[in-house]
Amino acid sequence: MIPVQYIIPASGIAEALAAGCRWIQTDYHPDEAASWLHDCHAAGCYLVFQDDVEAVRDATADGVFLSAEAIRALSESRKKPSGIVLQSPRPVSTALHVARETLGEDSPQLTGVWTDNADDAITAAKAGADYVQLPAFQALELAREIRTAGCNIPLVARFGEACAFCTASPTDGQHPAFTPDFVLRLLDAGINGIACSSTALPPLSLPLLLHADE
Repeated sequence: MIPVQYIIPASGIAEALAAGCRWIQTDYHPDEAASWLHDCHAAGCYLVFQDDVEAVRDATADGVFLSAEAIRALSESRKKPSGIVLQSPRPVSTALHVARETLGEDSPQLTGVWTDNADDAITAAKAGADYVQLPAFQALELAREIRTAGCNIPLVARFGEACAFCTASPTDGQHPAFTPDFVLRLLDAGINGIACSSTALPPLSLPLLLHADE
């Protein structure tokens, strides 16, 4: 079974769980978080909130995913040292340190980050990230570069809209078609999981992706 990170609005959690999803990313809503966590854990599913590290800590969610915007904001929130600095840390490194301090150094909660380059992925691994999400149209090249550098952090390729698991749709020439064959090529290149949204893959077609390697 392929690990699939399903990025959905909270209204789709029940349908995603029924379809067999075991890893959901959604936005945090304080009034509903406890109920979502209960339902996800009852189904053996991880629930990760996007960007809001304090909410993840307070709700005891399974982890936080940091988008490019969150990485920039967390990095800028850390006071810069005075005096001469020969080399500033990369923003992804600073952001991860801030996130880990917020969650607690001994917290088991996951931290995932978005990046579109190998250097940040390798830096994230050294800074303690649990996984890296990459744009699917760069994932083949980036996975080879990251693995060649000896970095074994779990890599997740994130797809946009072009999907042939349900209804074949055209690609714009830049983004790859979201097909079983391309997913298998990613896995062969060192990608560990797939991320997609319900707009890219409706819950009804989710089992086809989950079992594309069988």
